[in-house]
Amino acid sequence: MNMLDFSKRKGRRSIRPAEEELLNLYVNHSAKEIAEMYGVSCRTVEAWIYNYRNAHKKEKCN
Repeated sequence: MNMLDFSKRKGRRSIRPAEEELLNLYVNHSAKEIAEMYGVSCRTVEAWIYNYRNAHKKEKCN
């Protein structure tokens, strides 16, 4: 099952996969391939990964 992240912010809904799913995909696929799977730009996939990594950095600092 594909977990979708629907943020509470106004505007366009995100189709970002769950963190674990995205990281598992990123092990075997390039950002470009993942982007094609989700119908988004390569830059969007890179931003998802960046945001997940930053969230972990903040958790470690606290």
